[in-house]
Amino acid sequence: MLSKWAYILIGNDQTGKTTFQKALIKELCGYEISRLDVNLIHNINHPDSPRKLKTLSTMNRSYQEKIDLYGSVEEFFEKHFKDADVCILSSHITGHADEIKAMIKQLHLRRYNVGAIYWSNAPTDEKIDNFRWDERFEFNNPISEDKDEIIKKIRELAYKFSRLIVTRSYHQ
Repeated sequence: MLSKWAYILIGNDQTGKTTFQKALIKELCGYEISRLDVNLIHNINHPDSPRKLKTLSTMNRSYQEKIDLYGSVEEFFEKHFKDADVCILSSHITGHADEIKAMIKQLHLRRYNVGAIYWSNAPTDEKIDNFRWDERFEFNNPISEDKDEIIKKIRELAYKFSRLIVTRSYHQ
């Protein structure tokens, strides 16, 4: 039995979404990347991971930053979405509730459980909070001028989240 999960990173520009994806790849897949291309599949080879947890999909840039390429949310899922055991998608929050709702719908149609990952340094939106999420997380990523401190904090979040993904995969 395998329960597939997709997580939507929700926050406007400069909240840590891309840095988090790079750090998560390092934790789950065992390699670092300096530039994260869009819509990639990565092989999970975490030493504690069960065999059934094989792939991680990353979106990289927020949907809104690539809308010229993607078109509608439905077109993104038809042409660009990469199916994997764990998927990380990304969206801006302010003014984008309808797009996030459409992402959730498309993921549910593909039998994914969908988790929201909110960032403490991002605005909130009550409408988005009330969507049909299967799970919600808030990542504490305080605003700071110290870039090294920010990266360290995001890497810590990726480490903890990777442990959750691996541990969860044994029971699903």
